Amino acid sequence: MSPHVLNVKLHTSCISQNALLPALLQHLPPLRPHAKVHFLLLIFNLTLIKDCSNNCSQCSSASVCTECQSPYLIYQSECFASCPVATFAATETTCEGTLLLIFNLTHIKDCPANCHQCSDAFVCTECQRPYYLHQSECFASCPVATFAATETTCEGTLLSFDI
Repeated sequence: MSPHVLNVKLHTSCISQNALLPALLQHLPPLRPHAKVHFLLLIFNLTLIKDCSNNCSQCSSASVCTECQSPYLIYQSECFASCPVATFAATETTCEGTLLLIFNLTHIKDCPANCHQCSDAFVCTECQRPYYLHQSECFASCPVATFAATETTCEGTLLSFDI
């Protein structure tokens, strides 16, 4: 008697450990009616295909989860132990909201000469010492018609004349 070799592929999301034998028996070749079988040698070449990602109990493909194992929560087809930043638990099993990617970027800007801090390349908000700040510019001494209000700022009005 020659053995029957069956090549079987089973998806692990579709079968539990207890259901393995019944699933394999479904792949048996049909027997003739009223045939007497004294001995049947079957060889299964079994390939288990894992469909779902980790912590996923049901999925439509390897990368698209539709239901997570408890206590995991589903968000955008992935399973999370807790809802990602900027999302919230909408139900006991799902997260909703918008996932924000927050970047902390330090913007380097060129400040005017002798300026310690500025809001842009033309507006100084604090001068390097010993300079004085007046109308968003830095001066070595307070301009004519102004006076030192503090150690770092000048006040008054710059006078201009048209001749």
